[in-house]
Amino acid sequence: MTKARTTPYIAGAGLVLVLSACTNPYDPVQRFVGGGLIGAGSGAAIGAAAAGGHGAALGAAVGGAVGAVTGLITTPPPPAYHGYYNYRHYGSYNHRHYASNARRHYAAQSTATASATNAPSGY
Repeated sequence: MTKARTTPYIAGAGLVLVLSACTNPYDPVQRFVGGGLIGAGSGAAIGAAAAGGHGAALGAAVGGAVGAVTGLITTPPPPAYHGYYNYRHYGSYNHRHYASNARRHYAAQSTATASATNAPSGY
């Protein structure tokens, strides 16, 4: 009996989670609507628990207004676009610096292998 009652609630919660991923966090209108809905729902729940039916209506109105304004105010700016590679310093490398490090590394490596090949084997 309780399994038949909980199935629609579980399906509804799953649907809410799936649809909540279909939003743009940088759109002020979507944040306004989402904040209003969340605020209205939580305000209605708190108002109903505190004062009954009329409290739920008042809590939904106040919570919706506060949630909508909060959602609108807290909208972050969209991230900056840095081109195809999305790498900020792509064209600003000092290529000579990296080349000189490579030469030093290669020179140190070649002298180490030369001394290792001239060494007698330990057999």
